[in-house]
Amino acid sequence: MKNASHWMTCRVGVLLNLAVMVSVGCMAASMLAQPAKGRVLARVNGVEVLEDEVRQAAAPELKNLRLTRLQYEAKHKEKVHGAVESNLDRLVGLKLVEQEAERRSLPVQELLRLEVGAGLKKPTDQEVASFYQSNRKKLKKSLEEMSGEIRRYLSRQQYQKRYQAYVDRLKSASRVELYLEPNRVEIRTLSSPSLGPVDAPVTLVEFSDFQCPYCARLAPVVKKIAGEYPDRVRVVFRQFPLRSIHPHAQKAAEASLCAFDQGRFWEMHDALFGDIKKLGPKDLTDRAKKLNLDPEAFGRCLESGKYAATVQQDLEDGMVAGVSGTPAVFINGRTLKGSKPYEGMKKVIEEELQRAGSRHAR
Repeated sequence: MKNASHWMTCRVGVLLNLAVMVSVGCMAASMLAQPAKGRVLARVNGVEVLEDEVRQAAAPELKNLRLTRLQYEAKHKEKVHGAVESNLDRLVGLKLVEQEAERRSLPVQELLRLEVGAGLKKPTDQEVASFYQSNRKKLKKSLEEMSGEIRRYLSRQQYQKRYQAYVDRLKSASRVELYLEPNRVEIRTLSSPSLGPVDAPVTLVEFSDFQCPYCARLAPVVKKIAGEYPDRVRVVFRQFPLRSIHPHAQKAAEASLCAFDQGRFWEMHDALFGDIKKLGPKDLTDRAKKLNLDPEAFGRCLESGKYAATVQQDLEDGMVAGVSGTPAVFINGRTLKGSKPYEGMKKVIEEELQRAGSRHAR
């Protein structure tokens, strides 16, 4: 539950990141701006306060709100597509079952009783107790009070699993053609650190945070994928520091791009993820020394904040793509889902390679 809590905190932290976008530069620009125009929104002792003046003062907040709206819209689009996709899959399954029942001259319910229901086993007391212990914090009642409900839930879960396995068998023995395209998000990649050819048929984009433990766990998985598809997959790294909860993530992100200046991004990437608890200023300098980077150039780059704006742009692009936590992975614009990232990546990559092959064949 600690990991789950951290994950939720990461997601909430994203929305707080952009609250610190007011800078001295913005204030100076405001002071040097042309005279304000627009509707009069107030008068102070006869002095007018104009709408354009107010909007200029509110510019950072308005930008945050716009980004939050775009982030929500991207997530909403994904959920709408997910609802259509899941119901398409459900209806395809029903069609297959109905066709099989007709082929065998059986009522649908009788077919399901024979193929799905006949193999069901009643959940054991041990399984019920194990489920209760795993979800104890969410359940308000005692094991005795919840046992019946848990038993019914486990039975439904078992039935659904067997039903899906049966539908998958029918699907493999049938000709099923699906025409619904996956939901995709456009993400800029050309100027970001990457592995693999620019013209690879598959592009994997990862939005990541160098102080995030989940990102550290995913890093070797992404590198493994890059090694398995060296000519067919391009891996692109985008920064998404959750600054409100990871105080060292911003400078770590900048340090990685300072190393990128010297052609050593991926070495710094591995070094930073190697110990996410040591990302202070001295730790970053020590890593640069171990990688034999030019210390003066690295120091100037990091201290000047040369890449602060680049990191901010990555974060904003991530929000527009619907990113609300790290790590976030997109494969040809498709959001990676599921708790098994390696298997999930390979599955989507193979699907995209097949699509690319089909297009090429035409």
